[in-house]
Amino acid sequence: SDRFTRVSRRGLAAYIGTTIAAWRGFRPPHVTVESGPHRLAQTAFILAVANSDQYGNDCYIAPGARVDDGVLDLTVLKPVSLWRAAPLGLRLFTGTLDASRDAVRLRGEHFIITRTADGLIHTDGEPRQTSARVEVSVRPGSLRILVPGPK
Repeated sequence: SDRFTRVSRRGLAAYIGTTIAAWRGFRPPHVTVESGPHRLAQTAFILAVANSDQYGNDCYIAPGARVDDGVLDLTVLKPVSLWRAAPLGLRLFTGTLDASRDAVRLRGEHFIITRTADGLIHTDGEPRQTSARVEVSVRPGSLRILVPGPK
């Protein structure tokens, strides 16, 4: 997402092109995820914590996630070869990611994610520098929306 913020074009094609360019030099970090009694240690090409099912553009990073269920959905995509990346990408856009052996899913109200080093994350597409340890929690009912009254 850091590279994508510096691209003048927008849309799916630009996002895919930026992703492929970034892929070449990327070294997937080893992460540890803790959530209640669950602990996951995994090398992660992508680790996403979602409150809804998709990034946008019908890219389903957390199929079945719901904004109103009071839990977060964590998805880890394992590093894959170029040959396995295409089918995994197809699963992202068909909502069938859960059927892939290259995806790991957890659900919970609170996650502690520890990476090997400080670095960038993105929150709703905005890059942000953080420490190696990141905590994410759901706060049910915390979003207040104002709507116009009846006329």
